[in-house]
Amino acid sequence: MSSEDQDMSKNVIISRKTLVEVFFKSKYKSFDSKFKEIIDFVASQTNCPTQSRTDLTLQLRNFKRQFNTKWLLHGKHRERLFANEKTWLDGSCKFTRFVVINSGRPTSNFSDSSENSKRRKTSSLRAEMDADFLTYAAQMKLRSSGRTTEAQVIKKMSVCPKYAKDCFDISTEIKVKKISPREALSLLIEAQLSRKQYEIIRNYAKDIFPSYKLVQAEKALCYPKDVQVTETEAVVPLQSLLDHTATRLIHSQKSVLLTQSISSSDKIVLHTKWGFDGSSSHTQYKQKFISETADDKYMFLSSLVPLRLSYEKNDSTVVLWQNPKPSSSRFCRPISLQYRKETDELVKAKKQDIDQQVENLSPTKIKVNENVYEVVHKAIFTMVDGKLCNALSDTKSTLKCYLCNATSKEFNNLNTVLQKPVKNDFISFGLSVLHCWIRLFEFFLHLSYKLPIQEWRVNKENKETVEQNKKRIQTEFRKQLSLIVDKPKPGFGNSNDGNVARIFFQNFEKSAAITQIDSQLIKRFYIILQTISSGFKINSHKFQTFCHETASLYVSLYPWMPMTPTVHKLLIHGPEIVTQALLPIGQLSEEAQESRNKDFKTYRERFSRKTSRTENLIDIMNRLFISSDPILSLMRKVPKMKRKPFDPEVIEMLEEE
Repeated sequence: MSSEDQDMSKNVIISRKTLVEVFFKSKYKSFDSKFKEIIDFVASQTNCPTQSRTDLTLQLRNFKRQFNTKWLLHGKHRERLFANEKTWLDGSCKFTRFVVINSGRPTSNFSDSSENSKRRKTSSLRAEMDADFLTYAAQMKLRSSGRTTEAQVIKKMSVCPKYAKDCFDISTEIKVKKISPREALSLLIEAQLSRKQYEIIRNYAKDIFPSYKLVQAEKALCYPKDVQVTETEAVVPLQSLLDHTATRLIHSQKSVLLTQSISSSDKIVLHTKWGFDGSSSHTQYKQKFISETADDKYMFLSSLVPLRLSYEKNDSTVVLWQNPKPSSSRFCRPISLQYRKETDELVKAKKQDIDQQVENLSPTKIKVNENVYEVVHKAIFTMVDGKLCNALSDTKSTLKCYLCNATSKEFNNLNTVLQKPVKNDFISFGLSVLHCWIRLFEFFLHLSYKLPIQEWRVNKENKETVEQNKKRIQTEFRKQLSLIVDKPKPGFGNSNDGNVARIFFQNFEKSAAITQIDSQLIKRFYIILQTISSGFKINSHKFQTFCHETASLYVSLYPWMPMTPTVHKLLIHGPEIVTQALLPIGQLSEEAQESRNKDFKTYRERFSRKTSRTENLIDIMNRLFISSDPILSLMRKVPKMKRKPFDPEVIEMLEEE
């Protein structure tokens, strides 16, 4: 058999045109319902079992986005789509063929048979004998088997029909299903219930909810070993945390593992991303610290997020589990909590400490039924912001690129910066996708403020002009897009966050009209941001061309305003960072880490004891472990959200998986 024939036996090739025909033949009206017909069709062609439908849906998600975009682009007309997208329709999609093991079925016992089988097996007996004969025979057989109570019940029912009716009424009473301790714990986390709130609810429904003692036992399964807690720090060894995470993930994917022929020599790889971040303005409690320098106003949080479980088979990667929400805090697991202010010294020490632990990691061996699986760990350091990148690279100036040492005076000189050597040691830090949205939004704001004077530096003579233009822009954003931009928040930061930035770029035409910046320039940056946030593999060559063209357009329009380090990194170094990333760059975002800072404040205030500093940190750490536990997080029903389809330019830069 040739290699091509072997590949055909393991995979199913289906043309896009065939899939689209299935879509249009569907009797349903909504897009999602029609697309489910495609999933059912592919499942039938690939022998996909029910438990693997999620994997099949993931394989089709890129096709779904492409088709939805083209469908809307051609006004939902079949003829237009087939006429204008012939090249795309002639392409095909490759799917894994699932192997169905048919070992035959032995004859089952009568008690194990289905209702139809029982009727078939007793049909001849029922045809020959009347009801009184069968009732008496059943009564005698039960008595001879020692089941006298059941024999007496049958005797009474045959003599007294009212007794039979009473028995039937009792048996048909409504039975309340009691939820398991794991389901109760999942509810407690999803609804953000405290112990007291849970016990109040249980008092009114004891037949549904298990006791809190059983829930506590389930909680204990969510905690890794060797957690060390003091009054200023809570930390878990990275090996213990990864062992626990891998074990919980493997046990949650038992059904998937059974469909795979994984041998003892196959290494399962768990990819994780990790990082750290500091936060401030936390509530200061009255309890004293032993150390006089300790301060609970500041918190430094280190965490990791599991991204993917996979193994290599026949020179191809088989994905066993993919994090459905890599930017969600639900899978973000704490490594350490420290009541310390974020400083360059602390950042370097923590990076060195965790790097050392990563180097010394050993594989995790997990036993499932009779099989032993070995999980190898690959941890990627990407959950960082620009400030941390500067600290780790010893870049003292915030107007300097930590990758090539270019300064703000050189950023707009594209020929110069493209020739500068890049420090490969820091390429792996990634793009800090969430902060890219915010920093690019702020970059356009500051550019628009200075448009009337067309100068980078603001002096006393033109400061008033800039301030007046700033107020006008803030007023217009508030009026037209309901956005509060560039307003300080009490205690820390300002109103510029990820949601504000996304609305700014999504409404790029209105934003351009308000800021008086070229709309095509804002749109091009929006396309770049969509691409790096997509979570899909990016064609680095097309992405590089688009970024460099955008950089040239910006320099030609606004040569007087130097790019910021974030803009420079994205346009000049972004393609190289995307190329060297082990996973799609959108999956390596630091957004989960940022969200965890909010969770820390909530858990500290609502779900922790205030009796001592140590107990307070223990409760916070435990709540973080439970809320990020893989099994509980996978039980969560993810709310359906309407997502805006990618622009055609974005799809053009994405590669099919």
